[in-house]
Amino acid sequence: MTAGAVVVRELRPGDAAGAAALHRRAFPGAFLTRLGAGALTHIYAEVVRRPDGHGAVALQGDRIVGAAIAVRSSAELWRALARRHPGGLAWRVAAALARDPRLVGHLARRGAHVRAALGRRGRGRRPPRRPAPPRPAPAGPSARLLSIGVDPAHRGQGLAGRLVDAVCAALAGDGVAVVGLSVRRDNPDGLRFYERTGWERVRADATGVYLRRPTT
Repeated sequence: MTAGAVVVRELRPGDAAGAAALHRRAFPGAFLTRLGAGALTHIYAEVVRRPDGHGAVALQGDRIVGAAIAVRSSAELWRALARRHPGGLAWRVAAALARDPRLVGHLARRGAHVRAALGRRGRGRRPPRRPAPPRPAPAGPSARLLSIGVDPAHRGQGLAGRLVDAVCAALAGDGVAVVGLSVRRDNPDGLRFYERTGWERVRADATGVYLRRPTT
Protein backbone atom coordinates (compact mmCIF):
# COMPACT_ATOMS: atom_id res chain seq x y z
CA MET A 1 0.00 0.00 0.00
CA THR A 2 1.42 3.36 -0.99
CA ALA A 3 1.76 6.14 1.57
CA GLY A 4 -1.53 7.91 2.07
CA ALA A 5 -3.59 5.35 0.13
CA VAL A 6 -6.93 4.30 1.63
CA VAL A 7 -8.08 0.70 1.32
CA VAL A 8 -11.53 -0.71 2.06
CA ARG A 9 -11.91 -4.20 3.51
CA GLU A 10 -14.34 -6.18 5.64
CA LEU A 11 -14.80 -5.35 9.32
CA ARG A 12 -12.86 -7.73 11.59
CA PRO A 13 -13.07 -8.45 15.34
CA GLY A 14 -9.94 -6.44 16.07
CA ASP A 15 -11.45 -3.37 14.37
CA ALA A 16 -14.22 -2.77 16.93
CA ALA A 17 -12.42 -0.19 19.08
CA GLY A 18 -11.03 1.70 16.08
CA ALA A 19 -14.44 1.71 14.36
CA ALA A 20 -16.03 3.03 17.57
CA ALA A 21 -13.45 5.83 17.72
CA LEU A 22 -14.19 6.68 14.08
CA HIS A 23 -17.93 6.75 14.84
CA ARG A 24 -17.34 9.29 17.59
CA ARG A 25 -15.30 11.52 15.26
CA ALA A 26 -17.85 11.22 12.45
CA PHE A 27 -20.97 11.74 14.59
CA PRO A 28 -20.18 14.01 17.57
CA GLY A 29 -23.27 14.52 19.71
CA ALA A 30 -25.27 11.67 18.14
CA PHE A 31 -27.22 9.23 20.32
CA LEU A 32 -24.88 6.26 19.96
CA THR A 33 -21.84 8.49 20.44
CA ARG A 34 -23.28 9.70 23.74
CA LEU A 35 -23.35 6.11 24.98
CA GLY A 36 -19.55 6.24 25.17
CA ALA A 37 -16.62 4.46 23.61
CA GLY A 38 -17.24 1.23 25.51
CA ALA A 39 -20.84 0.82 24.35
CA LEU A 40 -19.94 1.70 20.76
CA THR A 41 -17.13 -0.86 20.81
CA HIS A 42 -19.63 -3.48 22.03
CA ILE A 43 -22.00 -2.59 19.17
CA TYR A 44 -19.34 -2.93 16.46
CA ALA A 45 -18.00 -6.12 18.05
CA GLU A 46 -21.49 -7.61 18.16
CA VAL A 47 -22.02 -6.89 14.46
CA VAL A 48 -18.81 -8.80 13.67
CA ARG A 49 -19.85 -11.62 15.99
CA ARG A 50 -23.33 -12.08 14.52
CA PRO A 51 -23.74 -14.42 11.53
CA ASP A 52 -26.14 -11.90 9.96
CA GLY A 53 -23.83 -8.93 10.60
CA HIS A 54 -21.65 -7.35 7.94
CA GLY A 55 -19.33 -4.37 7.97
CA ALA A 56 -16.54 -2.64 6.12
CA VAL A 57 -13.77 -0.27 7.15
CA ALA A 58 -11.64 2.21 5.25
CA LEU A 59 -8.02 2.24 6.41
CA GLN A 60 -5.21 4.70 5.91
CA GLY A 61 -2.25 2.80 7.25
CA ASP A 62 -3.44 1.34 10.55
CA ARG A 63 -5.99 4.11 11.18
CA ILE A 64 -9.68 3.52 10.50
CA VAL A 65 -11.02 6.54 8.61
CA GLY A 66 -14.39 5.13 7.60
CA ALA A 67 -16.77 2.37 8.65
CA ALA A 68 -20.17 0.96 7.75
CA ILE A 69 -22.22 -1.80 9.40
CA ALA A 70 -25.44 -3.63 8.55
CA VAL A 71 -27.54 -6.44 10.04
CA ARG A 72 -30.70 -8.23 9.03
CA SER A 73 -32.48 -7.20 12.24
CA SER A 74 -31.41 -4.23 14.34
CA ALA A 75 -33.92 -5.30 17.02
CA GLU A 76 -32.17 -8.66 17.32
CA LEU A 77 -28.83 -6.87 17.54
CA TRP A 78 -30.04 -4.80 20.49
CA ARG A 79 -31.49 -7.87 22.20
CA ALA A 80 -28.16 -9.67 21.83
CA LEU A 81 -26.34 -6.66 23.29
CA ALA A 82 -28.78 -6.56 26.20
CA ARG A 83 -28.16 -10.23 26.95
CA ARG A 84 -24.39 -9.91 26.69
CA HIS A 85 -24.13 -6.63 28.65
CA PRO A 86 -27.35 -6.57 30.72
CA GLY A 87 -26.49 -3.83 33.21
CA GLY A 88 -23.76 -1.84 31.52
CA LEU A 89 -25.67 -0.90 28.40
CA ALA A 90 -28.78 0.18 30.32
CA TRP A 91 -26.58 2.28 32.63
CA ARG A 92 -24.92 3.98 29.66
CA VAL A 93 -28.27 4.84 28.09
CA ALA A 94 -29.49 6.30 31.39
CA ALA A 95 -26.26 8.26 31.89
CA ALA A 96 -26.45 9.69 28.36
CA LEU A 97 -30.01 10.85 28.99
CA ALA A 98 -28.99 12.44 32.28
CA ARG A 99 -26.18 14.36 30.60
CA ASP A 100 -28.39 15.63 27.78
CA PRO A 101 -32.20 15.43 28.19
CA ARG A 102 -32.59 16.28 24.49
CA LEU A 103 -31.59 12.69 23.78
CA VAL A 104 -35.01 11.56 25.02
CA GLY A 105 -36.26 12.22 21.49
CA HIS A 106 -33.59 9.90 20.07
CA LEU A 107 -34.59 7.25 22.61
CA ALA A 108 -38.25 7.51 21.65
CA ARG A 109 -37.44 7.15 17.96
CA ARG A 110 -35.55 3.92 18.58
CA GLY A 111 -38.58 2.43 20.33
CA ALA A 112 -38.38 -1.32 20.73
CA HIS A 113 -34.65 -1.46 19.99
CA VAL A 114 -33.66 0.61 23.00
CA ARG A 115 -36.36 -0.96 25.17
CA ALA A 116 -34.56 -4.23 24.44
CA ALA A 117 -31.25 -2.70 25.54
CA LEU A 118 -32.88 -1.51 28.77
CA GLY A 119 -34.40 -4.91 29.46
CA ARG A 120 -37.95 -3.60 29.12
CA ARG A 121 -39.22 -5.91 26.43
CA GLY A 122 -42.92 -6.44 26.72
CA ARG A 123 -43.47 -4.16 29.73
CA GLY A 124 -46.12 -1.51 29.81
CA ARG A 125 -48.73 -0.64 27.25
CA ARG A 126 -47.87 0.93 23.95
CA PRO A 127 -49.98 3.67 22.46
CA PRO A 128 -51.83 2.62 19.31
CA ARG A 129 -50.03 3.31 16.09
CA ARG A 130 -51.44 4.25 12.75
CA PRO A 131 -50.90 1.46 10.25
CA ALA A 132 -48.15 2.21 7.76
CA PRO A 133 -49.31 2.66 4.17
CA PRO A 134 -48.85 -0.50 2.12
CA ARG A 135 -45.79 -0.68 -0.11
CA PRO A 136 -44.28 -3.39 -2.30
CA ALA A 137 -42.43 -6.05 -0.34
CA PRO A 138 -38.69 -6.45 -1.03
CA ALA A 139 -37.92 -9.15 -3.56
CA GLY A 140 -35.99 -11.34 -1.13
CA PRO A 141 -34.40 -11.15 2.34
CA SER A 142 -33.60 -7.63 3.53
CA ALA A 143 -31.15 -5.97 5.92
CA ARG A 144 -30.64 -2.59 7.53
CA LEU A 145 -27.63 -0.31 7.18
CA LEU A 146 -27.11 0.82 10.77
CA SER A 147 -24.30 3.30 10.32
CA ILE A 148 -21.92 4.69 7.75
CA GLY A 149 -19.34 7.24 8.81
CA VAL A 150 -16.25 8.84 7.33
CA ASP A 151 -13.64 10.83 9.23
CA PRO A 152 -14.23 14.56 8.60
CA ALA A 153 -10.69 14.89 7.19
CA HIS A 154 -11.42 12.23 4.55
CA ARG A 155 -14.81 13.30 3.27
CA GLY A 156 -15.32 14.14 -0.38
CA GLN A 157 -13.04 11.32 -1.54
CA GLY A 158 -15.71 8.76 -2.42
CA LEU A 159 -15.12 6.63 0.68
CA ALA A 160 -18.80 6.53 1.69
CA GLY A 161 -19.75 5.04 -1.66
CA ARG A 162 -16.94 2.48 -1.46
CA LEU A 163 -18.02 1.44 2.03
CA VAL A 164 -21.67 1.06 1.00
CA ASP A 165 -20.65 -0.99 -2.05
CA ALA A 166 -18.48 -3.27 0.12
CA VAL A 167 -21.27 -3.87 2.64
CA CYS A 168 -23.83 -4.46 -0.12
CA ALA A 169 -21.51 -6.99 -1.79
CA ALA A 170 -21.16 -8.87 1.51
CA LEU A 171 -24.93 -8.83 2.05
CA ALA A 172 -25.55 -10.09 -1.47
CA GLY A 173 -23.10 -12.92 -0.84
CA ASP A 174 -25.18 -13.81 2.22
CA GLY A 175 -28.35 -14.00 0.13
CA VAL A 176 -29.73 -10.58 1.12
CA ALA A 177 -31.49 -8.86 -1.79
CA VAL A 178 -32.42 -5.46 -0.33
CA VAL A 179 -30.87 -3.11 2.24
CA GLY A 180 -32.68 -0.21 3.89
CA LEU A 181 -31.77 2.74 6.09
CA SER A 182 -33.20 5.91 7.59
CA VAL A 183 -31.87 9.46 7.37
CA ARG A 184 -32.82 12.31 9.69
CA ARG A 185 -34.83 15.02 8.01
CA ASP A 186 -32.28 17.60 9.22
CA ASN A 187 -29.50 15.84 7.28
CA PRO A 188 -29.96 17.05 3.69
CA ASP A 189 -26.38 16.25 2.71
CA GLY A 190 -26.83 12.63 3.73
CA LEU A 191 -30.15 12.42 1.91
CA ARG A 192 -28.63 13.84 -1.27
CA PHE A 193 -25.77 11.33 -1.07
CA TYR A 194 -28.12 8.35 -0.81
CA GLU A 195 -30.44 9.52 -3.56
CA ARG A 196 -27.43 10.24 -5.79
CA THR A 197 -26.06 6.73 -5.25
CA GLY A 198 -29.17 4.79 -6.17
CA TRP A 199 -31.25 4.61 -2.99
CA GLU A 200 -35.04 4.79 -3.42
CA ARG A 201 -37.32 6.69 -1.04
CA VAL A 202 -39.84 4.39 0.62
CA ARG A 203 -41.55 6.77 3.03
CA ALA A 204 -40.99 9.73 5.34
CA ASP A 205 -42.34 10.78 8.71
CA ALA A 206 -41.71 13.52 11.24
CA THR A 207 -38.32 12.12 12.26
CA GLY A 208 -36.77 10.68 9.15
CA VAL A 209 -36.72 9.58 5.53
CA TYR A 210 -36.58 5.85 4.84
CA LEU A 211 -34.78 4.50 1.79
CA ARG A 212 -33.73 1.19 0.30
CA ARG A 213 -31.69 -0.23 -2.57
CA PRO A 214 -30.86 -3.64 -4.02
CA THR A 215 -27.57 -5.10 -2.87
CA THR A 216 -26.52 -5.88 -6.43
